[in-house]
Amino acid sequence: RLTPDRWKEILERAYDYTMKPDLHNDLILAYEGYTLLLAGAFKGAYLYGWMIIENFLSKLWETYVKSLEGRSSDENKTLTDNKSWTSYLDIEMLSIVGKIKIPKVRKLFNNMRKLRNEVVHNRKDISIEEARGCLRASVIILLNRLRNQDPFLDLEKNDLVEAFKLQKE
Repeated sequence: RLTPDRWKEILERAYDYTMKPDLHNDLILAYEGYTLLLAGAFKGAYLYGWMIIENFLSKLWETYVKSLEGRSSDENKTLTDNKSWTSYLDIEMLSIVGKIKIPKVRKLFNNMRKLRNEVVHNRKDISIEEARGCLRASVIILLNRLRNQDPFLDLEKNDLVEAFKLQKE
């Protein structure tokens, strides 16, 4: 049985999803990623999780660049051009400007990015732990965004931190 307050909470959350299409689309990708995980398609699950993270990092960087004053639109375009601007640069620049505050989170993202590259370019196998960790990181970012919190809050507690041996960093 659901109380009226619980129903209200559910409807408010659903309204938030419909009013924020990026979150809505990311939630669908997360759901599809977990479906792949449960089906044993670990590479696909990992790539879905990384796709959510990479897209978010790119948009966060783009938003930051647009907020800078005194830059021309050409300069802003150069700093956000997806053809020459990689997720590595997004991660590093977001760290430099203080959006990614914890070095361990920056290193986590870089390790996840490298693993993604190994999957795509070298057909590396992904373990269930790696797939689950990547999806979990993407969902933590989504939930933090929904709660209007720092999107990277608690990412340093992800299981991949230990798997990538970043706990001593």
